Amino acid sequence: MLMRSYRHWLLCIVVMIAIGGVSTLSAARAELALEGLNRADSTLQGELDGEHWLLMMFWSTACSICRAEMPTIQSLSERMDETGIRVVGLVLEGPEQQDHIRQTISELGITFANFTAPSEHLVAAYGEATSEQFRGTPTFLLYTPDGELVGNNPGPIRPGAVERFIEKYNKAHP
Repeated sequence: MLMRSYRHWLLCIVVMIAIGGVSTLSAARAELALEGLNRADSTLQGELDGEHWLLMMFWSTACSICRAEMPTIQSLSERMDETGIRVVGLVLEGPEQQDHIRQTISELGITFANFTAPSEHLVAAYGEATSEQFRGTPTFLLYTPDGELVGNNPGPIRPGAVERFIEKYNKAHP
């Protein structure tokens, strides 16, 4: 228990340091290299397929709220054919923790695509996409099939919330 708490606080410190350095990082975040944890490597831009809505979940293995969210997010991912929503996880621990992250993904039964990159790069990508500072995990970004960012949700989401948002969005943007 003490080790888990230590890792959680260490991750929080890393994220806080990364937030302070956002403005000094490269602006080419769309092509940020993502190391695949349970599928091939990709880029942020490469995950937009032009066909599905894309829900990006920034998460951490040490985040208890993230772990509690996983059954809901996994279920949403499994219903992609029905909902038109793809789910992608962006894990903040970074490439040096791949073995631990893969173990957590397996333990939680996560089958949707998960990637990692240096946490400061992921936090900078969030800042560039939203013009806001990253607050913590979990955080969700929602992109239209055309790649337009239309949703930014720091914190947990309720079951069905993404589907309701998309339904309202589609009615307002026929």
